[in-house]
Amino acid sequence: MGDVHPAVEARFTDLIAAPDAELDVRLDELALLVAAAGQHHESPWVDEQLDGLDRVAAACAPGLDGLVAHLFGPVEAGSSPGSPLALRGDEESYADPANSFLDQVLARRRGIPITLSVLAMAVGRRTGVPLAGVGMPGHFLVRHEGWPRVLVDCFDGGRRLTSGDCEVIVQRIYGATSGFDLAWLDPTPTREIVLRLLTNLRQRALATGDAGLLGWVAPLRSSIPGVGDGDLHLLAELRARLS
Repeated sequence: MGDVHPAVEARFTDLIAAPDAELDVRLDELALLVAAAGQHHESPWVDEQLDGLDRVAAACAPGLDGLVAHLFGPVEAGSSPGSPLALRGDEESYADPANSFLDQVLARRRGIPITLSVLAMAVGRRTGVPLAGVGMPGHFLVRHEGWPRVLVDCFDGGRRLTSGDCEVIVQRIYGATSGFDLAWLDPTPTREIVLRLLTNLRQRALATGDAGLLGWVAPLRSSIPGVGDGDLHLLAELRARLS
């Protein structure tokens, strides 16, 4: 059913239909299954990458400050394997599909808001730092669910934000007269985070007419409960136009 390794597609389909409580602790696995599909990896590769996230988490000092310092702090000359990763937002090639692959974000030390946030959430779960994804319009953050509760912009080097800062971000994207709803700062369910990740890739495929990209995104999106098979019809139409 599409251009995805069958075992990867089956694993994704089974997991995305799991109860919410299970999804909440396996967001990293779902994101890595997306990366596996996009890079033609087989299912065991996902488990190897999960082990790699364990190692990233092991290098963090305790607490939110330790997590932010390790993920987003600057790399110094002669740094050791446990040195800060200096992750940053990729403003130069934002639309590059590699920015949607968690392993590539770690390897390239750059990504887009949603993948940088998913990475922070994955490390936070391993280190006892409770982080929730916040899918604002046009931007993605994490919210620290401990005390004090704080919003963190992973695309901007782990900068702490107030609700007023978030309003400024939305207005910068959509215009100065845009309204702002505090409900946009509520946690986004895991299934919706995964859907948003895939939707970004879908939009890229449709904008560029990339049938190869849509060829693996469509079956994954269509396997998410409630999405339907519209993407598969779009894929068939795109392939027909290109043939």
